[in-house]
Amino acid sequence: MPDSIKRAFEAYCSFCKYYGEYIPVYFVLGFFVDIIVERWWDQFLNIPWPDEIAMSLGAYTLGHSERVRMQRRTIMRYVNLSFVLAVLNMCSRAKLLFPNEFSLVSAGLATQEELLLYFQSAPFQLAACYAEPCLWAQDIVSQMRMEGSINSDRSVELLCKQIAEFRSGLGSILCYNLISVPLVYAQVAILTVYSYTISSLFAWQFLDPNKSVMGDEVDLYVPIFGLLRFFFYMGWIKVAESLINPFGEDQDDFDIDKIIERNLQGRTNERL
Repeated sequence: MPDSIKRAFEAYCSFCKYYGEYIPVYFVLGFFVDIIVERWWDQFLNIPWPDEIAMSLGAYTLGHSERVRMQRRTIMRYVNLSFVLAVLNMCSRAKLLFPNEFSLVSAGLATQEELLLYFQSAPFQLAACYAEPCLWAQDIVSQMRMEGSINSDRSVELLCKQIAEFRSGLGSILCYNLISVPLVYAQVAILTVYSYTISSLFAWQFLDPNKSVMGDEVDLYVPIFGLLRFFFYMGWIKVAESLINPFGEDQDDFDIDKIIERNLQGRTNERL
């Protein structure tokens, strides 16, 4: 290679090394990963659990007759049905468990009559009526108060409040799924990291120590610290990409199918 081409290449590498540091990779990548991780953690915290409702039913309801036991279990079945209907709108793992609404009947979450009533409640937009079973559960709580199975209005208020909070948690995770991170923000973060990486391919070149415009005195064959920086940046961007949709089928996504199975097992607790 002629010396003129070598000097031109060295000058270009020096240019990339100097101006490549002006790429705001720390700023853009830091904010992007922070938003994605915070959003991922908030979605997990907003996943509602039916345990408090089950515990309150065992504490506030009176009697051990078959009717009271069936009412308690029906309330928990409706709560779990509402959870399944909500996650079916956004989670592919849940869709594998329940490929259609009729599979809810075979799983014991709903009867044919209840499924028909659910269809009639929202004939054009079923996804919007995931909370319909929660209303059925609150109706049963009111009915148990009228029958004397619940001995105070305060207990009814607490049970209805817990069911409403359960529905609120479902609404929160649905809102996260409905309003995602702006695509242009993700594109800017990815473009920033890849642009910095491409410029670094030239900036991290070790040049002629005798004639280099950079005045290098040490000539290494492998840019060790440059590779470490590359692994750190690419690792962080891959972490953000894997956490951006926690309701998918990847290994690191939320195990919604296991959560559903766990809730259904709790529905048959002997205390209920």
